[in-house]
Amino acid sequence: MIPQNIIDEIEARADIVELISSYIPLKKAGRNFKARCPFHTEKTASFIVSPQKQIFHCFGCGIGGGSIQFLMHYEKVSFPEAVEILAKRLSINIPKKRNPADVFKTTLWEINQKSAEFFRYNLWKTNEGKTALSYLLKRGIKENTAKDFLLGYAPKGPAAFIDYMRREKISLAALEKAGLISNRSQGGYLDMFREKIIIPILDIRSRVIGFGARKIKENDPSPKYINTVENPVYSKRLSLFGINMAKEHIIREGFCIIVEGYLDILIPWQEGIKNIVASSGTALTSEQVNLLKRYTNNIIVAYDGDSAGQNASLRAIDIALENGLNIKVASLPLGYDPADLVKEKGREEFIKVLNSAKDFFDYKIEAMKKNYNINDIMSKSKIAKEMLLSINKISGSVVKSEYVKNLAQTLDIEEEALKTEIKKLSRPQSRYRENTKQEISTEPIPLYQKNIIQFMLSDKETFLWLKDTLDNEDFSTPQGRKFISEAKKFAGRHEDFSLKKFISSLEDENLIDTITKLSLEPFEEKEEALQGCLLKVQQAREKKIKENLKKEIAKAEENADTELLNNLMVRYNQLIKHTIYEREYEKKSIRT
Repeated sequence: MIPQNIIDEIEARADIVELISSYIPLKKAGRNFKARCPFHTEKTASFIVSPQKQIFHCFGCGIGGGSIQFLMHYEKVSFPEAVEILAKRLSINIPKKRNPADVFKTTLWEINQKSAEFFRYNLWKTNEGKTALSYLLKRGIKENTAKDFLLGYAPKGPAAFIDYMRREKISLAALEKAGLISNRSQGGYLDMFREKIIIPILDIRSRVIGFGARKIKENDPSPKYINTVENPVYSKRLSLFGINMAKEHIIREGFCIIVEGYLDILIPWQEGIKNIVASSGTALTSEQVNLLKRYTNNIIVAYDGDSAGQNASLRAIDIALENGLNIKVASLPLGYDPADLVKEKGREEFIKVLNSAKDFFDYKIEAMKKNYNINDIMSKSKIAKEMLLSINKISGSVVKSEYVKNLAQTLDIEEEALKTEIKKLSRPQSRYRENTKQEISTEPIPLYQKNIIQFMLSDKETFLWLKDTLDNEDFSTPQGRKFISEAKKFAGRHEDFSLKKFISSLEDENLIDTITKLSLEPFEEKEEALQGCLLKVQQAREKKIKENLKKEIAKAEENADTELLNNLMVRYNQLIKHTIYEREYEKKSIRT
């Protein structure tokens, strides 16, 4: 939990124009700045940044907020993570009560960073490293690419790494837990990585969490690739190699290419294909899919063209569908992986393969036909069952129905028979929970209610006065009622009003978007306009009271309660003669 006073200090010191301009180019437009929105594709700039109000809002996609919300959307991080990023930019220390597990994670990140620096030095600054660099160049990896991905080299000595880390005062116990050294059979320790190319694995925040290592000599008896053992900061099933480099390109392109190995990224990357990540030798996992879901709903799997790659692609289909992704599968030529294809046949050939990627249905049915005789009744039944297992993972009923229809036509089976079969399948609950905005009615706020909110947001005195004057029932839409409710909560915790503080106190993204939109939209900022809006509020209150009185009068008549009926009629007649607004205005003017 980050202390509120620290969040307030960060909000006060952060300049939203400076922050956002470090990510995207801004152009001055009157008192504000404009840009093309980084959160959706647009030709005309509709993304507005207000230095005066310290907020942003896109009038195209509707996203808005302050500095923290911008980082949350752009970096795809949580509120606390966004606060930490902003604090680091501003050199503000966040005091934390840290448990031993958190302390150990920090230690591992620091060890990994030092290790990456050691390996990088050995690749670029030593004679032994020149051999490793020559190997990389022969494999088609350019020097700039090696630098972009922080590639390094582990020397062949049994304890060169250990000796370096000892000089850096890093304990052997910590290095063992990080998976960077191993026990000797006769006692003592050995470097885990020796005479190997080192590939640092980074998380989405570009922290080194682990390492992959590739042997460079064919007579080396060790496996071609070895990885850091899993530890509190590194898990293969939770990580995607290259995600820190690819995330912005994935958002820009609208889809992600998933390959298997490290080199399968490096070669395409240097040829300009940058919306690409690797599952690093593991079958695609739900955790990896959920990580990708932050950036896109569309993936193309481009695993190797051999049988192992095809089987991995089939497993990826079900994982993707189960977790709400749209998936296509690219069929690489037999014997090629993405790196070889780009290196030998060029970038355009790989793009051609990607463009011809098959919808999951077409890819899987084709694979099934290779294994089963489509003309045999029992085989046809097995194909149908396998296909329905995948189709049933789709959440949209219309899309699911269309695939069932396609399957019926492909297999020449009655559609009703397939519908009966799919009903028998109990669709497993998706393990993915999309971090969507809270559902809220999109019913438009009436103009006078919208203007009242704009008055409150534009002036702290009006905000503090009206939050007491107005009730939830004075607003006819969920958004309006939510606003006044949050305004009352905020005023109960703060003596003063600040738009930045108010926005950072909110969790409902829809409400934040509404507030930033209304804050930047022009309106008539005159005293008479506010009075007119409040008059409509009073008239609406009066109308409700009249309606309730009519119901009570009808009930009194039905029950023949003469005394109650007379009292109600007196109240009703008084209400017609003297409006609520007039009586309230006699006690207090609109502004005092």
